[in-house]
Amino acid sequence: MSSKVSIYCSRPVCKLSCGAHIKNPYLKYSGARPAQLPQNLFILNGGVAPADAGEEVVLRLLRDLGVKIAEIDLVICATQTPDFNNPGLASTLLKKLSIKGVAGLEIKQGAVSPCYAIDLATNCIKSASAKMVLVVCVDLLSRYFLSDRGSPLGEDELHEAGLVNTAGVLSDGAAVFLVSDNKERLGKQPFEIAGSAFYTGGNNLEGFICRYPSANNFPVRITDKIVSELKHLPKLDIEVMKKGFSKALPPLVERLHIKTGISLQELEYVFCSSYYSSMSEEISSLLDLKSEAFKDCFLEMGFCGAAALMQAFLPLSDELNEQQLIGLLGISSAESVGITVLRSI
Repeated sequence: MSSKVSIYCSRPVCKLSCGAHIKNPYLKYSGARPAQLPQNLFILNGGVAPADAGEEVVLRLLRDLGVKIAEIDLVICATQTPDFNNPGLASTLLKKLSIKGVAGLEIKQGAVSPCYAIDLATNCIKSASAKMVLVVCVDLLSRYFLSDRGSPLGEDELHEAGLVNTAGVLSDGAAVFLVSDNKERLGKQPFEIAGSAFYTGGNNLEGFICRYPSANNFPVRITDKIVSELKHLPKLDIEVMKKGFSKALPPLVERLHIKTGISLQELEYVFCSSYYSSMSEEISSLLDLKSEAFKDCFLEMGFCGAAALMQAFLPLSDELNEQQLIGLLGISSAESVGITVLRSI
C-alpha cells in the first residue's frame, strides 16, 4: 500500500467522572448532569473497572457509526490504570467485547499515549497490516489514587506545596475512536491524520511519579502503613515538570516541522491536558501560541490521563471549518512529549 494514502480518525466518544468521588469544586464538570456536557461526552457510571468503561464507550461508538466488531482487525489500548497488572487492559477488553483472532496491545505513556496510538494505527494501515483500528483510552486515576483525608487540593495549594498529593486533581475518563483509510466508515466529519512527532529526553523522572507498588526494590508492596501515610498516591513536582516540558517541547516542534512541514502557528487550536492550573499559560508562552489557540481541559475535567487529549478536543470539534488544522499535545514525565496533527475535512 502506498505510504501516501490518506488515513482518517473518527470523532471520539468520551465518558468522564471528573473526580466525582472527590467532589472537587475547582473542576467545571465535577458533578455535572448529562445535559450540561458537550455532545458525545457522557457521564461515567460509578463502580466500573477500566475494561467496563472501555466496553461502554466502544459499544456506543460502534453503534453510532454502524461498524461491526468483525470489521476491527487491531485494538490499541492506552492506560496507566489497567484492571490488573497482568493481563493488561487490551486482553481484558478483548474478552469483554468477544473479539477473537485480533491483535491487541497496550501503551502506557500517560497523556502522550493517544498520539502514539494514532501514529501506530496510521503506520499499521499504511503497511497493510490492518484496515480498521480501534483505539481505546481509559484511565480511572481518582479511583486508584483516592485519598479520604481532607479536602481536595485546589489551585492555591498546588502552587504553594510544590510537591503535592495529587488526589484532588485526578479524574476518571474513557475515550474511543476508530482509525482507517476508509473515511466513509467513520461517520460524520472524520479527521484526516496529518502527522505526528515525539520526543523523550528520559530525564526528570520525578515530575509525576507513583512509587508503589514497585519492583525497583523487590518486593515493595502496598502495606497498610504506606496507605495510612498516603505514600501510595502519585506525587507531582511542579518545578520538575516545568524543567521537563521546557526542555522537551522545542525539539518536538522542530521534529514536527521536519516530518510534516507544519508549524504550530498554522494550527487553529492546540489541545492539551495540564497537571496544574498555571501549566497552560507556561506552555502556550513557551510555544508562542495565542491564549485563545491553546485549549487545556484541566480546569474543566482535571487530569484524566490517556483519555485527556480526546476529551479536551471533543467540545470544539464541531466548530472547525474545512481544512483547519488542530494539534493534540501530550505531556508526560521524563521529558516525554508528543503531538498529533489532525485536519478537518
